[in-house]
Amino acid sequence: MIIKSLRHKVRSSKYSVNYIFDGMPKERKDQWVIYQNISDGFTRESIINELNANAEFLSSSLKRKKTIRFHEILAFSHLNEKDLNREKLQRIAHKYLQLRDPDGSALAICVTHLEKHPHIHILLTSNALGSSKSGDMRMSNARYFEIRRNMERWILHTFPELHHSTVYLPKDEIHQLLPEKYQVQRRLLEVSKPKQSMGSTKAKISEVVKEVLEKSISLEDFAKRINNQKDFKTYSRRGKLTGILYEQKKKYRFSTLGINLLEENFNVLSRMSELEKFKEKEKEISKSNER
Repeated sequence: MIIKSLRHKVRSSKYSVNYIFDGMPKERKDQWVIYQNISDGFTRESIINELNANAEFLSSSLKRKKTIRFHEILAFSHLNEKDLNREKLQRIAHKYLQLRDPDGSALAICVTHLEKHPHIHILLTSNALGSSKSGDMRMSNARYFEIRRNMERWILHTFPELHHSTVYLPKDEIHQLLPEKYQVQRRLLEVSKPKQSMGSTKAKISEVVKEVLEKSISLEDFAKRINNQKDFKTYSRRGKLTGILYEQKKKYRFSTLGINLLEENFNVLSRMSELEKFKEKEKEISKSNER
């Protein structure tokens, strides 16, 4: 499961709230939303006003813009699309929020989306309710990684059919946590994958690509980061990003590198590209407010 965290530094939450609610079903019975510490009403306007009011507790600084909110996204492999429904997504959102904010002290909204590809949006204030500290919800890299691994452990225990979406746990641990039925499925998948020698050039290239993919938030961002690596260039076929040209002489398809994650999450990475546009919009709003 891909888990990404973006930081919003504009005090007004209007664009953030509208972004995560856009695309939800019009029928209220089909809308699955989790509210934490939201008490003044559940319309977009009331939610925006409440988030803005909590942001006012944060002191302003001309030297450094503080993080006002975290926008976090949980996305799944296309191989698990048929296994997901709104009820499962809501339970997953509940669990993630429990791990992310154990004390339940921040204002948070979780919105599940099933259209096109299953994913969850979580909007979380950086400060606890009524707090003046923007670091209340800050995570170290170590804690962020542990949350993601614990989330996947819970997924494998609760919904083992979603094992295709595991990203952060080692293979041995995944096999230990899965029931026998799904262990067999994974073994069959691994047998069908191309084998690599750990010391081979192909294996080294694969590791670099995986590391870059982990840091990327969009397909465009991924391509840019790869092309900034020494001796690495991406190449495309029929307009689709296909593989790596290494040292200007050897081509490696992503599929032969064993990078199934990239192929499985083109839609998710495309969604991340939309979030990049969101960040640019925030900059415009920030500049407008400073005038």
